[in-house]
Amino acid sequence: MSSKRVPAHQFHQDSINALKAQDPSITLIFGFETTQRRSLAANLICLSGELENAIRIPKEPMLAAIRVQWWFDTLANDASAHQPNIAPLVVRLRTHTHNDDIKRDDILKLIEAWQACTMDETASSTDAWCACWQLIGRYLGDDEVGIAAQKIGSILHGQKIPNTKSNRWLSSL
Repeated sequence: MSSKRVPAHQFHQDSINALKAQDPSITLIFGFETTQRRSLAANLICLSGELENAIRIPKEPMLAAIRVQWWFDTLANDASAHQPNIAPLVVRLRTHTHNDDIKRDDILKLIEAWQACTMDETASSTDAWCACWQLIGRYLGDDEVGIAAQKIGSILHGQKIPNTKSNRWLSSL
């Protein structure tokens, strides 16, 4: 992590501002959560947005896979290792793991759901978005809230509600 520590209120505000820039309407969903929980949700949605862009923008599937793998490798590495020019989102996610707001392995499982989209050209990003929403629901509530959030995610991202028992990414979260 950076040697310069950002005050907690600024850290959380940066997270919310990043989500507002990505999708202002989604920020309304978390209006009644505590600042810390709202910040975590915002950063997970921003991560999924970054991963979706990493898949959607390149014309070559291999480039998409490399971009998604960069997120996995960067977040899997030790935060104390020197990494110049690190993305602010990485710093915020590492802060959440350092503060025990979320387990690093859960973030990596979310990235794996996005990696599945790079390995199968017919795969829909809806499953990865559902994994994101389920993860948010689990951390803001419990497993039942996670399942409900997953269903909402499938509606938001345009596909019928997936079967949680058959989806290996969602059931492993």
